[in-house]
Amino acid sequence: MSTNSEEQKAGKGIENPNLKLVDLEGDSDSLYFERRTSHRRRISCRLTAIRKEIEASIHRNSITPLQLTNISDGGIAAISQDRIKLDTEIVVFFPAQGHEPGYDMHGRIVRCQPKEYGHEVGICFDTQHAMASA
Repeated sequence: MSTNSEEQKAGKGIENPNLKLVDLEGDSDSLYFERRTSHRRRISCRLTAIRKEIEASIHRNSITPLQLTNISDGGIAAISQDRIKLDTEIVVFFPAQGHEPGYDMHGRIVRCQPKEYGHEVGICFDTQHAMASA
């Protein structure tokens, strides 16, 4: 019979329903607990965003092209060629698809990790803007 700590190492006996054990790109040597509560969908398309930057009391808007990698109800992950500061406000423009009109989503940068092909950014949608536009 295994001990409680052995069960936790194996990913069993975890009681928090807000966390789930996920595999990071087949790396069996690491365990990662995901806080995501919405289903993530892998998708690839190009998007345009405007980030709102504040430096030394100067407000500036910058156009940022993004390569979308996945989307959920709460946000997106994308590739940016630019490093974007955490907590930067951003508006992502989703183009029209067939008969469906395009739309904008407001959010904040919650992750920006350098990769060899650019920066992987996480954007958390602002639910107040989303509910107002619905």
